[in-house]
Amino acid sequence: MTHPATDKLPTGKPLGEFGRIDRYFRPLASGFPGARGLADDAAVFGVPPDQELVVTTDAMVAGVHFFPDDAPGDIAAKLLRTNLSDLAAMGAVPYAYTLVTVLPKAVGEDWLAGFAAGLGEDQARFGIALAGGDSVSTSGPITLSVTAFGLVPKGGAFLLYTYDAADELLGQI
Repeated sequence: MTHPATDKLPTGKPLGEFGRIDRYFRPLASGFPGARGLADDAAVFGVPPDQELVVTTDAMVAGVHFFPDDAPGDIAAKLLRTNLSDLAAMGAVPYAYTLVTVLPKAVGEDWLAGFAAGLGEDQARFGIALAGGDSVSTSGPITLSVTAFGLVPKGGAFLLYTYDAADELLGQI
């Protein structure tokens, strides 16, 4: 964790929600035109007619899903990869994601910079971009949530309820 004094602009003013968005999250949205530079309260998704949209959401809370002193880039990777794994399990290709950050006021710019850098690295690695989200403060622990969107050919999603692992296992014997 960092000290609240590190969460300041060079002018000494608090960075605030919109300053955080501008500095750390707007660059992550540049790869998704529907994010519209995070200038609107919602994103626009176009889905090709031969595709279906797969949606998954996961949340993480400090002290439950990660240690509060874990590296912010590692937390970002875990958060994003948890959702990417869900998309892959359904055979979907990553498309975009939304992010909710619920952060104590004591979270400073160095934490945000590391978190955003971790997201950026995985965005480049896995071909996904930020489409939007929300950012609020809390007196509680860091709480993060990602909703990821993926594309799969119509009728091509791997659905757990139609899959019989025993059939595959027996086919291997």
